[in-house]
Amino acid sequence: MMSLEIFKDARRRRKKKKEQEKSKCKKITLASIRIQTDFDTLDIDDMIDDIEVKLINPENLLHFDVFIKPKGSLWKGGKYHFHFDISDEYPHKTPSVICKTKIFHPNINLQNGKICLNIFSEWKPIYSIQHIIHGLIFLFYEPNASDPVNIKAGEVYRNNYNKFKDMVTKSLKGDKIDNINFQKFI
Repeated sequence: MMSLEIFKDARRRRKKKKEQEKSKCKKITLASIRIQTDFDTLDIDDMIDDIEVKLINPENLLHFDVFIKPKGSLWKGGKYHFHFDISDEYPHKTPSVICKTKIFHPNINLQNGKICLNIFSEWKPIYSIQHIIHGLIFLFYEPNASDPVNIKAGEVYRNNYNKFKDMVTKSLKGDKIDNINFQKFI
């Protein structure tokens, strides 16, 4: 009887060890494979603006930050932080991208950082992170005031462009606009 108990105990230990080893293995998903491909083909060195991609955790490529420093737009001098969350359903589901830097811009919501970018509503699995980064850069040069998420910025842009430019400059200097504080960049 004693030898049977030893055998069962050894089997329980082996089973427990296997479960522990199994839990240590990374779950490989289509999203993780695809995002690795996106990173491997990401070409930001030749872009007009300074772009920096920072992984929050090198073991998890599905959550990362992108910093954009526009060189030739109204927002020149600023450094804008965009947080990317990629779901396990990527590339079939649109990535979530939030602007973490307060910015006076027609297509970026001041309260929650949500971004109005056509690629998000027209998403196709063939698109990549590179496409989103290009779209974000494009917003710095060609804001879409006809479809704003920041209604006030969109109205000022459409009705009085010079006032809009002044308000952007004011925001870059760290001044308040409509009781909202902005980070000082210039």
